[in-house]
Amino acid sequence: MPDPFSTLPSPLPLIVLESIEDLSTLHHLLQASPDASFIFRKYYCAITEAIFSNFVPKLQELLRTIVAIRSGLCTSDVFNSPKALGNFLEPRILKSSFDSKPFFSASAKPLRNTSASLAAVRSLAKSANHVHSLSRSFFEVHLERINNIKPSYLLDQSYHYSRKSKLHPPEGRRYEPVKCGNPSWIEEQRVYRALWRLVLYFDLVSISKPSQGDINEVWELLRSEGPHGAWSRLPRWELLEMDCVYEFLVESSSVKSSSSDHSSHLSQLPASELKSITVPQPTPIQNDTLRKWHQSILDLNHRNDAASFFNSAQIIWHSPLYRFSIDPFLRLGFVIWDLDKMGRLGLADLSPVHLPPWDSEVYWVGPFKRKTLGDDVWFRWKSLVGEDFNVPGAQ
Repeated sequence: MPDPFSTLPSPLPLIVLESIEDLSTLHHLLQASPDASFIFRKYYCAITEAIFSNFVPKLQELLRTIVAIRSGLCTSDVFNSPKALGNFLEPRILKSSFDSKPFFSASAKPLRNTSASLAAVRSLAKSANHVHSLSRSFFEVHLERINNIKPSYLLDQSYHYSRKSKLHPPEGRRYEPVKCGNPSWIEEQRVYRALWRLVLYFDLVSISKPSQGDINEVWELLRSEGPHGAWSRLPRWELLEMDCVYEFLVESSSVKSSSSDHSSHLSQLPASELKSITVPQPTPIQNDTLRKWHQSILDLNHRNDAASFFNSAQIIWHSPLYRFSIDPFLRLGFVIWDLDKMGRLGLADLSPVHLPPWDSEVYWVGPFKRKTLGDDVWFRWKSLVGEDFNVPGAQ
């Protein structure tokens, strides 16, 4: 069968390649079409930059940094000391999420054929294909987990945690949460961001590994502290997102092995066996609904509602979650889910979200036809990790 690209008149093949919206699709096309691969070899930077334009700015910077490292554009000094590595990453991808001012860094400059190598860009597309498959695996596993939880609600809605709560434990009853469906755009973006940061971490581990008998401070740091060694300056909630994804990878396979092949560590990770090829969701048009459910582009630069809730509950002395570890909730993906999913699980206070009556019924959990408030939310979270309350019967 002739290559369809060979029948297209110039410049249509280039226009088609520049119209691709994600790197995973580019990878599949280059594998399938020799003519597309030939055109890509001539215009690979322009095509890749056109695809980058579909991504949020911080992800663009991260991808350009990976290309720079894989192209060998970094001096050996960068990988010899943690301080030098931090100085290299700081202006590129460690900009504080609180800083909304635009800035231009070395990695913000478009890719050029004179600097970015073809091999590095092709390997990035290959990595993107596996990152997408890994994200599918992550969501399959974690959606199954949250769709099988059975939290408990407070039977006495007037109950308040206090010093007496240990003497008079509250009574609860299990309920069946509303089933959660496909991930939203912002949930996908949190997982993609974490996975690409782990890709860079794996690259740094591979590149900084010293020869036998030599000592490399960067390699020692990355080996002892894991991904936090490269990303210690990130906001805490972004570290938690990465921890959540990294924990999934550690559970699924041996990700700590390294190799000189930049993509080999990815190929060892568990990819989802999809029935059909899927692609990442395009960036949605911003509207009031996205902002109401904290699913907008701006919300990507802030901790999600579940992380904010836990952060507050963890420091309130009479909360049942006071000084509690977030680890059990990381395993359920709570730092990834948006407000809609946490509402469907009955684990979010939706009182600030003004829902019309025909929409609010889906968020009714337990026998109470109203939004969960106050101590009941604390109680429901705590019920997922241990029953220090009375359960008189099952619903």
